[in-house]
Amino acid sequence: MNTSSLYNGKATGYYENIREDIINLITDRPNKILEIGCGKGYTLKKLKELGKAGEIVGIEMDTNSAEEAKAYLDGITCCNIEEILSLPFDRGYFDYIILADILEHLSNPWKTLRVMRDYLNEKGSIIATIPNLRHKSIVLPLILRGKFQYDPDGGLMDITHLRFFTRESVTSLFKTSGYSKVYFVDYPISFKARVVAVSSLGFLRDFFIPKFRVIAAK
Repeated sequence: MNTSSLYNGKATGYYENIREDIINLITDRPNKILEIGCGKGYTLKKLKELGKAGEIVGIEMDTNSAEEAKAYLDGITCCNIEEILSLPFDRGYFDYIILADILEHLSNPWKTLRVMRDYLNEKGSIIATIPNLRHKSIVLPLILRGKFQYDPDGGLMDITHLRFFTRESVTSLFKTSGYSKVYFVDYPISFKARVVAVSSLGFLRDFFIPKFRVIAAK
């Protein structure tokens, strides 16, 4: 499935985010880190500046972004990750592989996760963020107005999203792809949202979480 044309016209900022929410999950040591969909490499660049990375490598399918990222990274490959069956690294090479808002764009995220697993060392982790299908901004329009509208400007309903996940299906995605340990690091929610979540015995908590942060290991 070729969806590359859907990325045409994306705002410059689409490829320039520094993902502090990812950086905060990485330990303070000179890790070897691969980021899938690294954009212009700004997150990896900051990881190295902070001393959290000794080697930073990226994969990015946007040609212009990949070209700019060359200035910061130790290596970058410009391609669609779904076209890759192997990487030019030894098995078990990386401490971390980052997939920040990537898996929902793939036609076969299970395959990609299985390939990436081989390149994590025994103590290594995948760090991923994945939009939450149960968020109120999706569920309420769907239930109340029958609206399930894609957005060309991005967000939870980005027009380039091919897959949709809940907390349960995120766990299944990683487990069936060979990861025995799957942890969620939930984003903070407001006081009012916490009250509703507690009042519902936790059932409604995910209504207030726009995306999941996941740490997965072998």
